[in-house]
Amino acid sequence: MLFVVSPPAYGQNRGIIAGMTNLQLALSIGIPSLLVLVGIFLNNARFGAIDNRFTSVEGRIDRMGTELNGRIDRMDTELNGRIDKMDTELNGRIDKMGSDLNARLDRQQADLSQFYMILGRHEADINNLKEQRRSA
Repeated sequence: MLFVVSPPAYGQNRGIIAGMTNLQLALSIGIPSLLVLVGIFLNNARFGAIDNRFTSVEGRIDRMGTELNGRIDRMDTELNGRIDKMDTELNGRIDKMGSDLNARLDRQQADLSQFYMILGRHEADINNLKEQRRSA
């Protein structure tokens, strides 16, 4: 049996429940409540699945970060080794060039000393010849 509830007149008892059977009351309260509970459970399940996906993505990102850090460390070690090798080679070349330049400067200084010695002899010879001309 189905009762249609009409709105009460002003000042009368406004209770809608008064015109309903117990079954109608139970269904009108129970079905929406049951649907709300089902929705809550489904949302919790979805949130659990989303949380699992986020955990999976976080794990992949962590693994990729660890792998990337390892690669960067290997490259850093390799580059440091290459730079040290180049530094050693360049220092060796600079030292060799320095010693070569010092040897050249020493030879030129010896040549210059010999030149001044010969120049001094020639000046002495010239002075001797001038004196000989004056005395002659």
